[in-house]
Amino acid sequence: MDVFYAPFLCPNGTNALPQVATAVPPATWKRPDQAALQAYAQQVVGQTFELDAQESHHCIKVMRHTAGQSIQVVNGQGSLWQASITTPHPKKTGFVLQALLRQAPFPAVATHVALAPTKNLDRIEWLTEKATELGLDYLSFFTSRYSERKQLKPERLHKKLVSALKQSGRLWLPQLTLLVPFTELVQSLAPAATGKYMGYVSTD
Repeated sequence: MDVFYAPFLCPNGTNALPQVATAVPPATWKRPDQAALQAYAQQVVGQTFELDAQESHHCIKVMRHTAGQSIQVVNGQGSLWQASITTPHPKKTGFVLQALLRQAPFPAVATHVALAPTKNLDRIEWLTEKATELGLDYLSFFTSRYSERKQLKPERLHKKLVSALKQSGRLWLPQLTLLVPFTELVQSLAPAATGKYMGYVSTD
């Protein structure tokens, strides 16, 4: 089976399964096939959706998928579906949902990591990938007086998040916040400051 990432836009604004699809009993819920093809879809209309140009090319030109083939679709919001290819187009491959395979609630205890971005972009991308694979729920990069990097590439980091999500077989995509002033970040967390925190200050 092939696993695809698709941020679904359901009519009621929730992550609910469209009525035309068949739900699978919880006892038979399955994890995504971590060894399968991964893809990302940007638009979903009702029970159908399309992959973007990049993902469509990979699906049709690289993996040679054809109409009628079944795949698995993860939306990054806790749900895993089985779907079928309807339009094997190299720029906008279409799919139709068939069944809900698994649905996981958002973690009751969320993990949030906040840090100033390092000068080396490769380290930031590595952290983004590994944190996602380990089950991080929120990742924030803040700016401070001595921050070495003032700019990040949100599109590239988002791709890293999606790639790690599919690689690890997780169902929830971490929420990413970029370059928020440190004081503003702390203030935003204050109302929910009921967890445990760890900080580090270098003496160099």
